Parts: sequence; structure tokens; C-alpha cells
Amino acid sequence: KEIDKLRALKADHALKADDLKASKEKAYTPVITATLFKDILKFLANTLGSLTNHSKICKLLVNEPHDSSYLKLKPKCVESLVALLKELFIIDTSKLYDIKEKSYKRAFKPYFLDFGILNAILDFKADFEMNSLSSCDSDTDDDKNAYQQRLLENLIFNELLARNILVDVGE
Repeated sequence: KEIDKLRALKADHALKADDLKASKEKAYTPVITATLFKDILKFLANTLGSLTNHSKICKLLVNEPHDSSYLKLKPKCVESLVALLKELFIIDTSKLYDIKEKSYKRAFKPYFLDFGILNAILDFKADFEMNSLSSCDSDTDDDKNAYQQRLLENLIFNELLARNILVDVGE
């Protein structure tokens, strides 16, 4: 009977430790708002076909002037939101593979699976800017060529996925 009491007491302490750990995680978890979700989508649309990672997205979003929930944003949260977007078939990503080390890196390239959603996120304008969430209206030939190259790369990525080919980016 004493052994059962000790086991029950130990289990009770383990449950309290798990509750404490869960409460600490909740304290650092940001509130996922519609604006946060939209800003992440807009960032992914602006970096279409360019290497990025979860920490970079997190740093750029925290530096933007928004509500206080952005300050609690962690790369793990951004990673879960990107995974959610992949499950919803809005985006897909190709991983960065280092040929010399024969391993995958944390960086990835985002691609949109539907150009209609991509255009809606960009307000039906072809305006890409690499390092910011804000869009600029520039009509230079280089910007148009870069936009067309990224769309073509996205189109090829989608075609390879449709043919069940695994697409990775090499370094």
C-alpha cells in the first residue's frame, strides 16, 4: 500500500510539472491573429522562390510596427503556421540540401500552389520586395523580369510536384 501511495504521489508531482511546463509555453505563445497570418502570407508571397527560414520571418515580423503579440513571436510558431499553410495546400516548400555535407539545412523556398491565391495576397499587383513586408510600386524592367522568373520557377515547381518528383534546392 505504501508503494502505491508513493507511485500516486510521484504521478501527481509529474502531472503538476507537466502543467507548469504547459503554462510556461502558453505564456510565450503569441495570439495568432488574422493580421499576423496575413503578414506571414504576404512575406511568403514577397519572397516567392527565394531562400528564407523561420527565424528570418520571425525577425522581420517582430521589427514591423504591430501589436504586442508580435513581440512574443518565436520561430517555432512561424514554423507551425507554415506547416498549417502546407496542410491547407496554399503553399509548398522545397528544402535546402547541402551537397558537400549531405544534409538538409533549415532554409527553404516557398512556392504557392495556386496563382489565384498568390495574386489575391499581392492585391493583384506584381510587386515583389525582398526584405520588407511593405510593397512598393516600381515598374522597372528588372522588377518585371524578376517577377516573371519567380512565377516561371513557381510554375515549374508545381509541374514537378504534379508529376510526383521530389524537389530540393542544392547548395
